[in-house]
Amino acid sequence: MQELNHFDDLSDFLASCVNKIRASYPRFSSLQLSKRLGIPNSTFDRIEVRAFSRTPTY
Repeated sequence: MQELNHFDDLSDFLASCVNKIRASYPRFSSLQLSKRLGIPNSTFDRIEVRAFSRTPTY
């Protein structure tokens, strides 16, 4: 498991985790990986490209 202390923010940490998962399963699609992780595919994609904010807007 990676230490959060080595990253500037949570988005960097999560993107790094996604990249490591992708490297471990190179033949899997984003949809297959997100299903294995139990998260929506759109969330997986946003984590991968760091497209989320710290505070959600409602």
